[in-house]
Amino acid sequence: MFSRTVAFELCRAFKSKCFLAAVVISFFLAGGSAFVSLRNAVSITEMIQGGSSQIVKWLGTSATGAYVSWIGIGAMDISPFKFLSCLLMPILVLIPYSWSLSNDLASGYANLVCGSVSHRCYIWGKVIACGLSGLSVYLANRLGSFIALVCLLPAYNPRPEDVIYIGVYASDPYAWLLYNIPFAYIVLSLLIEGTMMFFWAAVVCLLGRYIRKTSSLLLSATVAVILLEQINDV
Repeated sequence: MFSRTVAFELCRAFKSKCFLAAVVISFFLAGGSAFVSLRNAVSITEMIQGGSSQIVKWLGTSATGAYVSWIGIGAMDISPFKFLSCLLMPILVLIPYSWSLSNDLASGYANLVCGSVSHRCYIWGKVIACGLSGLSVYLANRLGSFIALVCLLPAYNPRPEDVIYIGVYASDPYAWLLYNIPFAYIVLSLLIEGTMMFFWAAVVCLLGRYIRKTSSLLLSATVAVILLEQINDV
């Protein structure tokens, strides 16, 4: 019964128009970010080959690589698409299904479902569906941009000098992976960030038990994200 409940909730989550909209936005931001990174890489390559600026001495071939372009803010300028991805991702992962528990409880649909399955199965089905749908939106953005960059740019290993672009110092945790096995660093990064997005989407879903109005739930989550970002910037 539990597996059937989870499968039903996953079907509702991944077939919803909200999930499709979130994935489209996520892919759009990924494509824009990859385009700006590609443009910057071409500009840097031209500067290196032409030697037309003093900044060339700070640039190396690794600055035009896929890894630095994906991890960093860009050697030439900050991509607005990458900035929007970081800013909006905690909100985008909520759009597919994190509002569903609140909506089901408010409409009375949850009472109908719990007549045939246990309340615990229903809640866990919701949590898993919300987490996986949110994780999928996150991966659509991050993996989409990475795959695009790997297909368009050479996969040069980052160098310690690239810290001015990627902000990862040699003394930082897992920095050894980045500068020696960058693909492993990216997998680890996706795993950590993806887990955070999964639990964030699931936690907001559970808050729907107490905040029955969907708009109030999503607004509260948005305010929480803004406050956390402000605290992180302090």
